[in-house]
Amino acid sequence: MEFRIVNGTLARYLGRGGIVTIPDGVRQIGPRAFMGCEGLFSVRFPEGVTSVGPMAFYDCVNLQQLELPESLLEIGENAFTGCALREVRFPDSLREIGPLAFSDCRQLRAVLLPDGLRSIGDGAFSGCALLQALTLPAGLETLGRSPFEGCVNLQLRVSPRSRRFSAVDGVLYNRTLTELLFYPCGRKGAVFTVPPTVQRIGPEAFIGSTGLAGIE
Repeated sequence: MEFRIVNGTLARYLGRGGIVTIPDGVRQIGPRAFMGCEGLFSVRFPEGVTSVGPMAFYDCVNLQQLELPESLLEIGENAFTGCALREVRFPDSLREIGPLAFSDCRQLRAVLLPDGLRSIGDGAFSGCALLQALTLPAGLETLGRSPFEGCVNLQLRVSPRSRRFSAVDGVLYNRTLTELLFYPCGRKGAVFTVPPTVQRIGPEAFIGSTGLAGIE
């Protein structure tokens, strides 16, 4: 048997990888279920799966494709760290992306976040150096620390319907422009003028901005 399933939770994958279809009836992917499976290339999740546990696909270094179900609500901490994903399309059902969930996915170029997403955890996409464009959705309420650290090619946008966030020239603020949350770390040779509306600089807002010439 390739799968060890306990009460609807896929506790451990015992196969060699390749193109894998998770069996019907699975409701959760358990912690570390596929961790370190170097032969894994593609995974299809059945409808009914609601969560992907912490480190479930950690260091699956050849995992390039995901087919996520419309039932998915939560992706846990470090769930896909170090994978070879190039693109991820999240279902409309998704509500939470945990800390470091897609960190160090160094081939990741495109991500489409659903409008209903509520939370993005600390460092969720950190180290995704090839990530080019990402729009924070209208429903997002919580954004952790340094979610895009090391995303040196990222062009960050915010849904115009967002009540929490806004972006001006790629710089992320809260909706009222009183707090600066994220400065594009790949921007080089610029002197940044902090807008007069800003009263607070958020934690690690300028982390990794080694090309920043100055702040005034």
